[in-house]
Amino acid sequence: MPEPTPVGQDELPRPRRWRWWPLVLALPFVVLTAWFVAARVGARDQVLAGVHVAGLPASGDDAQRLAARLASLETELASVPLMVRVAGRDFPLDPREIGFAVDEEASVRRALAEGRGGSVVAQFAWWLRRFGAPAEVELDLRVDEVELRRALDAIGERALSTPPFSGGIAHRGGGPVIDPPRDGDALDVARSTPLLLAALVRSEREPIELPLLKRQPTTEPSALDHALSEARRLLAANVELTSEDGEVTLSATPAELGAALRSVVTPDGRRVDLHFDPTAIAAWLASEKQRLEAPPRSAEFVIDAQERVSVLPSRPGTRISAERVAEALLLAAHSTGRHGVLPRLTGAEPEVTTDELLARGVTGLVSRFTTHHPCCQPRVKNIHRIADMLDGLLVLPGEIVSVNATIGPRTVKNGFVEAPTIEEGEMVDSLGGGVSQFATTFFNALFYGGYDIIERQPHSFYFARYPMGHEATLSWPKPDIIFRNDTAAAMLIRCVYTETSISVKIYGNNGGRKVRATRGAQFDVTRPPVELLPNPDLSPDEEKVKESGQIGWSVFVGRELTFPGGAKKDEKRKVVYKPRVRRVEVHPCRIPAGEPGHTGEKCPVPEAGTGEDGG
Repeated sequence: MPEPTPVGQDELPRPRRWRWWPLVLALPFVVLTAWFVAARVGARDQVLAGVHVAGLPASGDDAQRLAARLASLETELASVPLMVRVAGRDFPLDPREIGFAVDEEASVRRALAEGRGGSVVAQFAWWLRRFGAPAEVELDLRVDEVELRRALDAIGERALSTPPFSGGIAHRGGGPVIDPPRDGDALDVARSTPLLLAALVRSEREPIELPLLKRQPTTEPSALDHALSEARRLLAANVELTSEDGEVTLSATPAELGAALRSVVTPDGRRVDLHFDPTAIAAWLASEKQRLEAPPRSAEFVIDAQERVSVLPSRPGTRISAERVAEALLLAAHSTGRHGVLPRLTGAEPEVTTDELLARGVTGLVSRFTTHHPCCQPRVKNIHRIADMLDGLLVLPGEIVSVNATIGPRTVKNGFVEAPTIEEGEMVDSLGGGVSQFATTFFNALFYGGYDIIERQPHSFYFARYPMGHEATLSWPKPDIIFRNDTAAAMLIRCVYTETSISVKIYGNNGGRKVRATRGAQFDVTRPPVELLPNPDLSPDEEKVKESGQIGWSVFVGRELTFPGGAKKDEKRKVVYKPRVRRVEVHPCRIPAGEPGHTGEKCPVPEAGTGEDGG
């Protein structure tokens, strides 16, 4: 058998390289698929890569983060006015005034759904396209259609010279007439809305031209005829409004009503509504306001002739509303009697209400005191002035009052004049002189009312017109009268005067305290010093008294207080009255050495003579 022939190395079979080509070609697809799957798994609750929302990159944002970013974008877009162009004129449109808003929830939902719809192949294809260009997701926007129409109508009224007119009722000459409808230019709101929304999402805003249309009113002639008949009834005669309390009446003539008459055609053109324009009514009421309105009135204490205390109730202010008056006039004009109620609204509240004043506990007269004085002296003006300044003072429980702090300095500006007063023991003229008469009267009213008197000072000299020891003086800044209302009720101080008297009355409730004044005997009586005044016209044995002077003395005075339940309080103090100088004119020879007016002249000595016969 023949041996096989050996095969040479060059004759071995070659490998089939084409079998690897599919693997090579499939490798990029496998890598892309793995990448696609990994991207989807990694962005399960996030916006997919390559998604923009209104130009805003949103890749990787979850719902919460994207909503916050869109809210910030909304604020930014709403803060920039949009310029709209109508008939060649530009007008600003505030996005906030038309209710512009971004629907964050819907916009986020759309962004999260982008690239996730359809089959896997469709999603893979969408993903591949993102390497070339991002996917743009539009914002979900909202505007208030009513506000948008109102804003566009306002712009149209300003921009368009020939707007459509639906017709109405006008008052011309002798009465109402029909103002017929007219065609005109109007903004095309339907076509303008998408243009506005598209412009609002752009950060760089150029003016946008809004489209116009010709509008023909559809008002029915019968509606205008019916409105004319109604207008004639409304303006047939005067209309009268009277306030509920009957105190105020307002009358409007047909001419005044006609000037305020306005008409509005309903959108369907089937009815024409009539009303009185509040702006025109307000202009008409301008001259009547002072008569029709009233300021608030605070509650006040009222005291009758029998010293009984009552409270005049408070009352809030009243004001007139042109809108309410216009409505009332329309109702009254429709009524048979052409009469209606004048509406007056509550205005400012009073400073003091009835309940507040009743709570003060002022039930009646607690004490009063009167002093008398000669008529018509300058000091009387000061007495009356300080009385006027303290009249009506209400002192609350626990309150401490200084008369000087309440009245202030005695100046010409405050209404005081010059009159005699005591300064350093001498009577001199000063502003406010004589107010001590009031001080004594006021002090005694406090004294007999049983109130706590913290500070008072008697006069240096005694004046017979005042009760000894129970009197007071007053000057600026001292001496003063300071007292405390130590009762549970308020103190109402009333001051009443005539040309020859001053009275202070205190109303309140001192709880039933009883007061008894006490005064001891005079002691430490001091004779007045004598001052000699030179008068060469007098003979040596002659005298002329210029001031008689007055003795000085001391006295203990007090007050016994008896409280309900029997408790007592005894108050005492020592009052010292200085002697008043006696001034006498004499011949200079009688003035001793060292005294003012001494001349050294000797007085003549009488010659010795014989006595006279007593028989």
